[in-house]
Amino acid sequence: MKNVLLFIQNKLKIIIWLVLLIILLSVSIFLFIGYRSSQAELATLQARYSITDESLLEVERKLEIIDELAKIYDVPSDETPSVAKVTNVDELKNEPFFAKAKNGDVVIVYQSIQKAILFDPLEKKILDVAEVSSSSAQQPKAEIPVETRVVVYNGTTISGKASAIAQQLLTAFPQIRITDTANAQNVGYEQTGVVILSETHQSVAQAIASELGAAIQTIPSGELVPSETDIVIIVGSDI
Repeated sequence: MKNVLLFIQNKLKIIIWLVLLIILLSVSIFLFIGYRSSQAELATLQARYSITDESLLEVERKLEIIDELAKIYDVPSDETPSVAKVTNVDELKNEPFFAKAKNGDVVIVYQSIQKAILFDPLEKKILDVAEVSSSSAQQPKAEIPVETRVVVYNGTTISGKASAIAQQLLTAFPQIRITDTANAQNVGYEQTGVVILSETHQSVAQAIASELGAAIQTIPSGELVPSETDIVIIVGSDI
């Protein structure tokens, strides 16, 4: 009888260990699959947007805003639009498109349908929609003057960024003139900024901001204000 009981106990122990082993294997496989899936999603984001880990959160926020817009407005699902944040609305009040705007709102531009959408990400509502005049001008009704003088400062420690951005802008906006590229006084800028020095070039500045995914801002303290210049671009580490 004792031998039978010992046999049963040993069998039960083996069964219990087998069950625990199966559970542990199942949990491990589940966690591994979840990890691989999250890594794949991260790799997709980084490859698609050419971003680093440091700028991933901002890209995720832009994707969230685009998704919120898509819930209430019919936008192309196969296009990643340009997204620019309004940071100094007082400089844009003369533009009818920005009449209802406030700081923190965003301009989302879809080139395939030639529309610019002013969107409130907090209230999740559309403030205005305008036609984009051309594929190169990403600001609603932005007409590039014969000459818009632009200076590009490199606000990072990576050499050559100012020249690269200048070339990108000349390709997108052949009517502008890059008057200088130089290093900024501060090389620790995390976000790219567009500074308007001439009020008559606000629409051009907004179009450039949309092209670069940058924000309109005032000239930072300590930075040089170049003479005979309409727009200053300070390149940050986000692009």
